[in-house]
Amino acid sequence: MSVRYSARSLAKLDAIYDYLQSRNASAARDVMRSIGESVQHLEELRKSTACQIFTSIDAQEAVIEKRLNELTSDRHAMKQLIGYEWITRQWEEVV
Repeated sequence: MSVRYSARSLAKLDAIYDYLQSRNASAARDVMRSIGESVQHLEELRKSTACQIFTSIDAQEAVIEKRLNELTSDRHAMKQLIGYEWITRQWEEVV
């Protein structure tokens, strides 16, 4: 399964891209790639609870917490999720 974007979300992504593209094409590509990678990681989180029936909210939260801990232990995944590479490139350009 994959993430489905609403029409509103797609319009906002298009607006972000257009805004950045008009100012810095490279940054626009980097930001959109980072957003896509972040969504992929969130999709992994969603998969951890998909097609399951939980006996309580606490049980569901435990599964989510376990998966979040696994994701946060993966430095590469976390860097992608927060856009670390893009942030550091932008910082280097400013400094």
